[in-house]
Amino acid sequence: MVQADGCAPLVRAWKAGRETAEPWPKPRTEAAGLRVPATLADRIVLRAIRETRGAAVAVTDEAMKLAALNLAVLEGISACLEGAATLAGLRRFYDEGTITPEDRVVLVNTGASDGNAVPPMELPEVRTAEQVRAYLGLTSRAS
Repeated sequence: MVQADGCAPLVRAWKAGRETAEPWPKPRTEAAGLRVPATLADRIVLRAIRETRGAAVAVTDEAMKLAALNLAVLEGISACLEGAATLAGLRRFYDEGTITPEDRVVLVNTGASDGNAVPPMELPEVRTAEQVRAYLGLTSRAS
């Protein structure tokens, strides 16, 4: 599960091993759909993460923007920040060793970009899977 680091009540509760999440004071994120300081389903979500041996992570707005750019350039997907958060979270999970290249993962993009989330940038052309992994920084693990 992925939340914005400026509003991550479920991530905080999961990391603390709690069964419920306390409301997040002063939520801040450009991803409006992730700006949810309290949820009615916190018990259900936290139990589902535990029972499925899942994990929870918070990502920055900058990481979401870069992920949106990666999705646009590498896959032709116009992702909203909320959808791009899934790729940013995937990257964190990979860097932390939570997932491996052999794991099967599904990312759900909940909507298209409004065009403002992705800043224009010059990017290298990548043609092979190894070049994509290198560009995304997936060739080495964090220690």
